[in-house]
Amino acid sequence: MTLPALKENHKIYIMLALLIGASYLTYYYHVILGIEIVFTHLFYIPITLACIWWKWRGIVVALFLGAMLLVSHALFVSFFSLIHDVSRSLMFVAAAVVVALLSEQLERANILYRTVADSSHTGIYIIQNGKFRYLNRNTARHAGCTAEDMMMDPLTVVHPDDRKRVKENAFSMLKGKLSIPYEYRLIDKSSQIRYIMETITPIEYQGDRAVLGNVVDITDRKESEEALKIHNQRFFGVLNSLDALVYVTDMQTNELLFINKYGHDIWGDIEGKICWQTIQAGQTGPCEFCTNDRLVGPEGKPTDGVVWDFQNTVNGHWYECRDRAIYWPDGRIVRMEIATDVTARKRAEDALRLSEERYRTILRDIEDGYHEVDLAGSFIFFNESFSKIMGYSREELLGMNYKQYAADRDNAKKVREVYGGIYRTGEPVQGFDWDIIRKDGERRTVDVSVSLIRDAEGRPEGFRGIVRDITERKRQEEEAHKLSITDQLTGLYNRRGFIALAKQQMRTANRAKRHMMLAFIDIDGMKWINDALGHQEGDRALLDTTNVLRQTFRESDVIARIGGDEFAVLAIDVTDMTPEILSDRLAQLIAIHNTKETMSYQLSISWGVAIYDPDGLKSLDQLMSEADELMYLRKKAKLKSSV
Repeated sequence: MTLPALKENHKIYIMLALLIGASYLTYYYHVILGIEIVFTHLFYIPITLACIWWKWRGIVVALFLGAMLLVSHALFVSFFSLIHDVSRSLMFVAAAVVVALLSEQLERANILYRTVADSSHTGIYIIQNGKFRYLNRNTARHAGCTAEDMMMDPLTVVHPDDRKRVKENAFSMLKGKLSIPYEYRLIDKSSQIRYIMETITPIEYQGDRAVLGNVVDITDRKESEEALKIHNQRFFGVLNSLDALVYVTDMQTNELLFINKYGHDIWGDIEGKICWQTIQAGQTGPCEFCTNDRLVGPEGKPTDGVVWDFQNTVNGHWYECRDRAIYWPDGRIVRMEIATDVTARKRAEDALRLSEERYRTILRDIEDGYHEVDLAGSFIFFNESFSKIMGYSREELLGMNYKQYAADRDNAKKVREVYGGIYRTGEPVQGFDWDIIRKDGERRTVDVSVSLIRDAEGRPEGFRGIVRDITERKRQEEEAHKLSITDQLTGLYNRRGFIALAKQQMRTANRAKRHMMLAFIDIDGMKWINDALGHQEGDRALLDTTNVLRQTFRESDVIARIGGDEFAVLAIDVTDMTPEILSDRLAQLIAIHNTKETMSYQLSISWGVAIYDPDGLKSLDQLMSEADELMYLRKKAKLKSSV
C-alpha cells in the first residue's frame, strides 16, 4: 500500500511517532552528548510529511513544527548557532511548502483527469506491457464487463476475425502512418457483437512507455447504417424492377446520380455524366423544358411535383414524366424523374383523335340527331341536327332533362320504361317512337334508337342515341291507314276498320267485364233508288243514313259502312240503352228526317241488334251473324206487312 493511500488517522499516528522520535534523538545527541550530527535533522521529517499529506493544513503544521524547532534550538544552543539553524529551518520550511503546493496541483490534476475520464461518454484506457493499466467505466461497459474483468490481454475481447486488422491499424497509428479512427468488432460478456471506433496514441505512464486509447461504441450507428443499407437495397431494387425510366440528377450541376436498370438498358452506364448530354440528343446546354425551377418552392422546400409528356430525342419514344424534388442521403435536394413509356398510348390517342374527328364530322353532317344523356336523362352532348329537331339552342338544350320536352305523361313514362329496360339488360333498343314538344310548342313525333354508355370498368354512365323526326311520315302513315279503314263516301269506318276496332273493343270489354251492343243496319229499297233515281240519289241515301246513325249513337261508338247499303254499329257503353230504346230512337230520327227533307221517296232502314256478353265468349263473326239475322227478320216482316 502506498503512502497516498493511508487514512488520515494513520497519518497522524505516524507524524506523532516521528515527531517524538526525532525530538528524543535530537535532545540526546545534541544536548546531552553535545554532538552535532545528522540526526538533528530528523526533526524535519514530520514537517515534510505534513506538507505532502495535508496540503495547506500541512503547511500550517510545518510552520508550527518549525517554530518548535527554533524554540528547542534557543534553549539548547548558542545564539549564532540559533541564527544558523533559523535560516536553515526557514529554507527547509519554504522547500516543504513548495513541495506541498506542487503535490496539491498534481493531485488536483489527477482528480480532474479521472473525473473527466470517468464521466466521458468515450471509453478511455491505458495499456502497458500488453495489459490494461487503467480504463474508465465506459471502456468496461462497451465490453459488458467490470473494470476488474478487463485487466487482461486487450485482444481477448476483440472479435477473432478482426484481431489481426486491429494490430495492424494500431501499429500504423502509433507510427504516425494512420490518422483516422479505425473500426472493429468486439464480443461483450453476453457474447453480443458490438462495433467500436478507436484511436490510440503513445504516452509515458508511471515512468514507462504506454498506449492511451479512446474508443466509441458505434453499434447503434452501424445498425442504423445497416438498416439504411438494406432499405436502400430494397428501394433501389424496386426502382430497378420498374418498367419505367427512373433517374436522379443534381439540380445544380445536372450530374446523373442514379439511373435504374430500365434506363441503363436504353442509355447505357451514364451515372456521373450530365443528363442533358446523355438522355437527350442535340443539346448544347440544359434543356429548355427542364422542370428544376418548378420543383422547389420559395421556402426552399420540395413542391408537389410536375407531370408532363415529352418525346425523347434519342429514341423518339413518348414518355409521361413525373418530376419531384427529393432529399438525397447527403442532405441536398435533387430531382427524381419517373418516366413511363406511353408511345403506344400516344399512338392510340392519335388514332382515337383522328377517329373522333371523323366521328364528329359525320355527326355534324348527318341529318339525324345524335345525343348523349347521363343516367338521369339530362343532355351532355348532341349534334346540330338534334338541336334543330328539338327547336332549342345549344345553350338551352345542354343539361335539359327529357321530362321537359316529353309531349305528355304517357310519353314521359314510355321513355322512362324504355331507358330503364336498356339500363337493366344492357341491350340496345331500336326504332321506338314518341312524341315531343318543341320550344315553339309544336308537337312532333321522333323515332329513337338508344344504347348504353359504359365507363372503362364497364359500369353504366349514360345513354347515346340517334333521333329522326318522323312527324311527316307518321302523318302520311296515319292518312294511309285511315284511308285503308275508312269509307270514302261516308267517312265512316269500312268493313276492315270496323272489324279491327270491334275486336280491340271486345278485348277491352272482356277485361272490364262490360256489355256491348252490336247493331246491323240495312237501307230498304236501295236497289230501286239506284235503278230508278240514279246512283247520285243512292249516294245521298247513304249519307242521310250516316247522319241518322251519328245522331243515334255516341262519338265513342264504332260506326261503319261495311258494304253497299249495309251498316254496322258497335255501341260501347249500353248502360242506358237497350235494343228497344235503340229501335225507338232510330224510328224517331228516321221519321224526323223524312218530314224535313223533300224527296221523291221516304228513307227507310231495317236493323237487328245483338248483345255482347263478356261471359258468353261470342266471336265477332257470331255476333254480326246474329244481328244480321235479326235485321233480316225485321226486313222480312216489314215487306210482309206492306203487302
